[in-house]
Amino acid sequence: MKAFSFVLSILCAVIVAGCGSGLEGTYASDQNGFAVASYTFKSNGKVISKLLSMEQELDYERDGKEIKLSSPAAPGVSMVMTIIDENTISGPMGIRLNKVK
Repeated sequence: MKAFSFVLSILCAVIVAGCGSGLEGTYASDQNGFAVASYTFKSNGKVISKLLSMEQELDYERDGKEIKLSSPAAPGVSMVMTIIDENTISGPMGIRLNKVK
């Protein structure tokens, strides 16, 4: 019975870990050495969006290769980004964002 409980607890931990977004770090556009836009993803479903000198915190959800960004200030409105690979995201208007940290 103890072995069953141990296996069950490990299985639950793996399932919970798999439910995370799996997306963390900062992704930024590089326009001749100048980061025009950057997005810092946190494991808690929040992302800090910086565009030129403006910064805002948004919510995000990952669904496969899609990342859906939304703001509590604009219910029902969202922006979808696409994960190209583990180091690259296709952002709004086709902007390519590369992982920086």
